Amino acid sequence: MVDAFVTLPDASSPSEVCTIAATLRAFVEGTGALRAVLLLDRENGAAPLMIDVSAGGVVETTEGEQSLALDGSEAILAASLELPELRAFGAMDLDVQAGTLSGPLGALDHVGRAVRDTAALFPGRSVLTVGIETSDPETPLFLAARRGEPMVLVLEDAQYELPAGFPAG
Repeated sequence: MVDAFVTLPDASSPSEVCTIAATLRAFVEGTGALRAVLLLDRENGAAPLMIDVSAGGVVETTEGEQSLALDGSEAILAASLELPELRAFGAMDLDVQAGTLSGPLGALDHVGRAVRDTAALFPGRSVLTVGIETSDPETPLFLAARRGEPMVLVLEDAQYELPAGFPAG
């Protein structure tokens, strides 16, 4: 677990955005996630900044109504923040009709810890949402984390607040 968050003096500066994009890209590559989206709380009264990194490496930032695609090379050149241990597990088996989700032993716990600990790198009420592949390509699983709050699992239109303390460790 990360004890302190990173101080981002000017989250709208190109270097800070590229550092965040590089961090999200490293997360996506390390976990095999479909995408990672950070809604960054800039804590200075400014509108939140959304940074969206897909598995293909496309980086898009959105501030208010303005969106900007970053040149992938800018994000590649930036150094990533230090991330927790990351492992890729592949697609989780999903049966929507039966209401079941399964995968390798400990996979959801591991990915959940990685999402939670990575979200803790960012200040204030920032939220990290990560898309995870399932056996149904049309139905990804999303995990969302915010410092100090229970994680939320999103599947299709349903949201499930996970028990406090999930994942353990």
